[in-house]
Amino acid sequence: MYRYPTRFFLVHAAAHGVEHRAEVKLNLAHIGVDTPDMDGWAYGEATGYGAEV
Repeated sequence: MYRYPTRFFLVHAAAHGVEHRAEVKLNLAHIGVDTPDMDGWAYGEATGYGAEV
């Protein structure tokens, strides 16, 4: 049996997503595809989240 705090899994999920986005971006760049900014802030802006009200 193991015991982990909830925050451990939240941090792991966030870091894991960053790792996969980096892998996708690097692989696309390797074949010559110009990739957009793939961070969460760029995604939020592109989808209209965080718009000034």
